[in-house]
Amino acid sequence: RAEGSDYGMWGGYSYESRIVDNDFSRNRIGIAIEHGQKNDIIGNVFDAHVTAVQLWANRVEPSDWVYPKHRDTRSIGYTIVRNRIDSARVGMRISDTRESTVSDNRMARVDSAFALKDTASVVIQGNETGTSTPRRSTAWPRSDRDSLAPAPIAGAWSAFGDSLARRDRSAMIVTDWGPYDWQSPLLWPVDSSRRTPLPLRVLGPAGSWRVAARRGIERLSKDHGTIGDTIVVSPIPGRDDWRLTLEYRGRQPITSPRGERIAAGRSYQFWYERLTPNTTWDVRFYAWSDSTDPRSRPDAFRRITDRAPIASQRTSRLDYLWYSPTIKAVPRDKFAIVATSRVALAPGTYTLRAISDDAIRVWIDGRLAIDDWTPHESIVDTATLRGGVHDLRVEYYQVDGWTELRVDFVRGMQRPGGSPGPH
Repeated sequence: RAEGSDYGMWGGYSYESRIVDNDFSRNRIGIAIEHGQKNDIIGNVFDAHVTAVQLWANRVEPSDWVYPKHRDTRSIGYTIVRNRIDSARVGMRISDTRESTVSDNRMARVDSAFALKDTASVVIQGNETGTSTPRRSTAWPRSDRDSLAPAPIAGAWSAFGDSLARRDRSAMIVTDWGPYDWQSPLLWPVDSSRRTPLPLRVLGPAGSWRVAARRGIERLSKDHGTIGDTIVVSPIPGRDDWRLTLEYRGRQPITSPRGERIAAGRSYQFWYERLTPNTTWDVRFYAWSDSTDPRSRPDAFRRITDRAPIASQRTSRLDYLWYSPTIKAVPRDKFAIVATSRVALAPGTYTLRAISDDAIRVWIDGRLAIDDWTPHESIVDTATLRGGVHDLRVEYYQVDGWTELRVDFVRGMQRPGGSPGPH
């Protein structure tokens, strides 16, 4: 069962695979497969999707990827039968796909049953659409279906039947301690953590709360309540550093993220804080080619940035995440970024935290503090800062695929494994 995700299942370049008798619910896209071949999609249930099934091939594939040079990567040979689709904008979106069969599927409350483009020899027959809930069909005999799944592991924990398994992806929260397990109270943004005023949810086991302390906050929508409440925090105008601490008393024992056991009825404090220094980043984007590849040529990055930038912007946050660029003139692959800024921090100890994919270098006051210049998947690097005014320079390059560059500041000292940090 796949629920509440961007993609219930992504199967790019899959071949000769069976996707049989699964439940997909409230995902953006249920099943998405690019360049797939001879795959079976049989007897699945799709409830409340933008698109239930999407199949496609790209006319142009990455020139530096060996796989499509030696394998047939056409989208071809699908068997899509006896699926149930209920409440979707598009039932099946199929493009650049050949020699496939789509039959005996049942659809209800679907705006467009099929959206086809540039297809050939795709047979669509025996499908039904309507407004009543489509009946669920049996994919194939019970004995065959059961043999597809491995036997349960003795003594293993099963997510089925657990209350968290029935929630959507808003229940999946990752804090500084790791994935949130709902065993203790937590203050967490309702949506974007950058909103002002900022709505915070009070999450966790049943119990009550009250405000224990506040710093840098002008107004709160409430100062006491119960788990499940939303508190709207209005910081003092112009303040870029605030913290709200709550005191919790529960009806049952809880376990803190540090593993401490707190008895029922005893007080437990937890908090949320935000540090958003008033900074302005000057960002310049550059394109590069094989002749200026920073992976293999030590002087390449300087040669790239000696040229005029292809785009530039001023922004309060260095925060870029995309598969396809959101900035005009920036290519999807093979580009570089140089960003400079000056930050003023109150007295204390801070961490500059950089998240990157593919490569990054950071200078603080002219000193190289982060040097992670070999292409990598998403990695967190850190450097320690003291209070005061600091000049920052960030260099980054992207090869292909997912783009991620984010730089922010947190109070205190953090040193994740693998980060060179300051020297």
